[in-house]
Amino acid sequence: MEKLEIMIKLASDKNIDQVLLEFKECATEVDVDFVRKAVRAIDRCAIKLERAAERCISVLLELIKIKVNYVVQEAIIVIKDIFRRYPNIYESINATLCESLDTLDEPEAKSSMIWIIGEYAERIDNADELLESFLESFLKSLHKSSCNY
Repeated sequence: MEKLEIMIKLASDKNIDQVLLEFKECATEVDVDFVRKAVRAIDRCAIKLERAAERCISVLLELIKIKVNYVVQEAIIVIKDIFRRYPNIYESINATLCESLDTLDEPEAKSSMIWIIGEYAERIDNADELLESFLESFLKSLHKSSCNY
C-alpha cells in the first residue's frame, strides 16, 4: 500500500507509462483491497497529471475488459471522478462502460454509473432505458429489504 502512495507522489509526465504499467500489474493481484487501491491510484494519477489522463483511461479500459467484477466496479467509480475532473473529453468510452451495467452490484459503482448516464444522457442512445433498469432493480431490492422486517 505504501509503495502505491510513493509511486503516486513520484508520478510525472516522464515516468507515467512505467507507473501505469506497475499499477495495472497491481490491479490484477488477488488481494481485493490492494487491487481497489491500485485502481484508485490510476485515478489519482489522471487527476494529478492532465496530460496523462488519456493513458490512465486506456489502462482502466484494459482492466474493465478483463471482466473481474470488483475491478470493473472500481474502474467505473474512478472513471466517474475523471469525467468530473475533465468534462466532455472522454465520453466516447461510455459504450464500453454501459456493457458492464449488468454486473454492477456495489452501491458506489451503481451510483457512479447512474451519474455517468445522467451526465451524458444526450449522447447515450438508450439512456432512459438504462436508468429505468437501475430504477427497477432498486425498487426490487427495496421491496426485498422491506419484506425482511
